[in-house]
Amino acid sequence: MTVDTITHFLNEHPGWIGLALFTIVFIESLVLVGYLIPAATILLAAGALAATGHADLSAALIGATAGAVLGSTANYWVGTRFRPQLPQLWPFSKHPEMLERNRQFVALHGGKSILLSRFTKPLRPAVPAVAGMLDMNRSRFMTYNVLGSVLWAPGYLYGGFMMANSASFATTNPLQLSMLLLLLTGLIWGSYLLVKRIVASRRELSDIDLELELKSHRRQQESGKD
Repeated sequence: MTVDTITHFLNEHPGWIGLALFTIVFIESLVLVGYLIPAATILLAAGALAATGHADLSAALIGATAGAVLGSTANYWVGTRFRPQLPQLWPFSKHPEMLERNRQFVALHGGKSILLSRFTKPLRPAVPAVAGMLDMNRSRFMTYNVLGSVLWAPGYLYGGFMMANSASFATTNPLQLSMLLLLLTGLIWGSYLLVKRIVASRRELSDIDLELELKSHRRQQESGKD
């Protein structure tokens, strides 16, 4: 499945854009086949196509978002239902280190791993299944799953939509699509790291303030004893 093939199909059958994107995103979210489908790049192309008025942007948004939510949910179920068999499934059977890296990622970031993986192609098809395998709380999983999906799908569709307004942009140009894909992913990861750093800095300042307050309190107690 190539971007050119899908773009050509959507050009010829714009009324199918919602169902087509739902199917593509759903399948791309599954651990067994997700690595083979360039869903994010297809969303950029679909957004650019919608900008021309040739396809319905609302249908694309609904289809892609629903596909992301339900696809990751199905992937989570696979991890829960086939927990003992997951290490024997491709690609983990051939690359067991991938399973361990994803396991560590989920253990480190918890529910946030679901949100972050939605914006990272190497993690997207695997992390929900690993979260299910590790018995992540279902409510927590769904919270981050829905949040990631409603940010990811519209983000890439609107990215393509906005880029299409540039006269130099072409929906079938793989270099332009790849550059936009990298830019969006970089912005999202950069924003996350910035927020994480700000929160950590505030926590450090709070710890320092608490330590100073405790020292001051101890000095007052010692002065009172004297």
